[in-house]
Amino acid sequence: MSTLHTVNKSPFANQSLISCLGHCKSGDAVLMIEDGVYGGMGGTGLTEIMAYEVNGMTVEHDEEGYITNLSEWSKELADVIAKAEDVEMNAGKS
Repeated sequence: MSTLHTVNKSPFANQSLISCLGHCKSGDAVLMIEDGVYGGMGGTGLTEIMAYEVNGMTVEHDEEGYITNLSEWSKELADVIAKAEDVEMNAGKS
């Protein structure tokens, strides 16, 4: 059974959105209302919580960081994820 979560507080005033995303399970939905809508705006600093920015495109991911659309995978995305996770990438060279 899916759950509809609602967030009505600004993500800049408290941690409601982050807490909500931490409780979401696969198939759940989040409804942002009132000041909660600011959490869905791009370029607010919260984008990295819900999506990766790659070459001007937004690639969404789930609460665990897994991309939601595998067709969006690219080397550039791998580099962005590695940087976000503070992991050094190499080309398989020793």
